Amino acid sequence: MSHPWDKMEGEGKLAWQAFKSFLRLRDKEKAAKEVRRSGRWARGIANKFDWCKRAAAYDRWYKSIELTAIEPEIQEITKEHLKLTGLVRQICLSEFDKYAAQSVTDDSPVATLKDLRGMLKDMIQLERLILGEPTDRTESKWDLSGLSPEEIRALRDLKAKANVPK
Repeated sequence: MSHPWDKMEGEGKLAWQAFKSFLRLRDKEKAAKEVRRSGRWARGIANKFDWCKRAAAYDRWYKSIELTAIEPEIQEITKEHLKLTGLVRQICLSEFDKYAAQSVTDDSPVATLKDLRGMLKDMIQLERLILGEPTDRTESKWDLSGLSPEEIRALRDLKAKANVPK
């Protein structure tokens, strides 16, 4: 069975050797140096024989066999991590109950409300990481690309003065 990353018809020995170097190095210039050719030569051969497309196909194939090999391990580790985060959730909920009960009695809770919020935040973030979900929003409502470095520093200073949370 032929694969896109196999030697192509018309691809000479030197070009094939350079492509194999490119697969390993992911740099056309360095691959060219390994076969004692110029970067210009490598760029031409890379275009002619679709190095990037072939390398991407190789990467997809390699990742699929790699994942297949470790899938059972990943599933087991994921289960263990989710069990641990479940235990942390139970602890947090128990501590929240103690904290709520404190308003009725004078007993001191084991953890402060701030501690509990931090624990919950960390636990939720860890759960999301385990499940492969995003843990943070990175988009902004504002486009700051037109601001100078001085203006950005001034904004940071204003934010700090206003005590705006991150």
